[in-house]
Amino acid sequence: MLAAVEQVLAKTGLKATDIDILVTTGSTFHPVPSLGCMLVNAFKMRRDVKSYHLGCMACAAGGLGINLLRDLLKANRSSIALFVPHENVTAGCYLGSDTSKFLANALFGMGAAALVLTNKRSLASRAKYKLLHSARAHVGQDDRVYRSMGIFEGDPAGDRIKYTADVPMAAASGIHAAVAMVAPKVLSCGQLAAAAKAAVLRRLKGPTAAPHYIPSFADSTIDHFLLHPGSHGLLKGFMKGLGLTVQHTLPSAAALRDYGNTSPSSTYYVLAYLESLVGISKGQKLMQVSVGTGVKAGVNVWQALRDIQEQHPAWQHLQGVPVTEADLPLPLRAVQGEDSHADTAQTLKSMGVMGPAASKDVDIAASG
Repeated sequence: MLAAVEQVLAKTGLKATDIDILVTTGSTFHPVPSLGCMLVNAFKMRRDVKSYHLGCMACAAGGLGINLLRDLLKANRSSIALFVPHENVTAGCYLGSDTSKFLANALFGMGAAALVLTNKRSLASRAKYKLLHSARAHVGQDDRVYRSMGIFEGDPAGDRIKYTADVPMAAASGIHAAVAMVAPKVLSCGQLAAAAKAAVLRRLKGPTAAPHYIPSFADSTIDHFLLHPGSHGLLKGFMKGLGLTVQHTLPSAAALRDYGNTSPSSTYYVLAYLESLVGISKGQKLMQVSVGTGVKAGVNVWQALRDIQEQHPAWQHLQGVPVTEADLPLPLRAVQGEDSHADTAQTLKSMGVMGPAASKDVDIAASG
């Protein structure tokens, strides 16, 4: 975490005392003093820095934190914000015998990212991305969704994260709710026209006059996808539910293969992969999708303000060679006999597990 902050400050040329707003996140590790306090002390930030910690929001916090920062920057003109999503799996390690709690041991990995966001006009020329849209959804009103994953009961070996069979349904519900909020803003004109036509026919001639329009985001105005690499099955669910290709999903699959699920910081490892090994062109749009316990989900849409191709420490080990599907432990494309339902709630049922690799910090200098 400290290394990520050091790197982003060095890359942006900012001093710690330039930071007006500090937001940190964590899934299961919540020390006292907080992670924010650690950073304030380590980097000797100003006494009037506005520091907030998003705790117990799990994997969704990385995306939802942007939603909060957007609102904080709207309320504080000409400010610089530092966002530090972080995952430390030590507190979540389960040493008992309840097999329903073993998944967290196998799936999660340590990681951290650091982002700088600002609304200062004087820094506009240095910005990498502009935040176009930000949406969040909470579907915890449903009892099955609410209790699908989390820490709910005691255990002699300690309370740890437990997953139920309702996880696929719960994750799909949250993702659908959040994506639906931004879909009208990112679908192509042709897709919007097709959706409108179907809606009009159903309204005039009845619900059987036309099927509900299901868009393919591969054909939308989005160029790149920062999908939460929660598991192999989740990524396949994203592909089927959003109509994406293997190529759209590979950056997230690479992050899962090499680092495991780094929770709030996971989608930023995906962004660092794209910047390091693919390259992002000026004007291209990126859709970031996160989901976590509760269930909460967030979607952010970014637009590149310039061409971006830079090497991040987290991906130096690939030596500039992008990951292919053949490099993955499990394939992303469907195999013969596999369920091919378009409904994300069905496709997510194939939740898979990949083990994490050694942790490395990732820095993202993104202001806008």
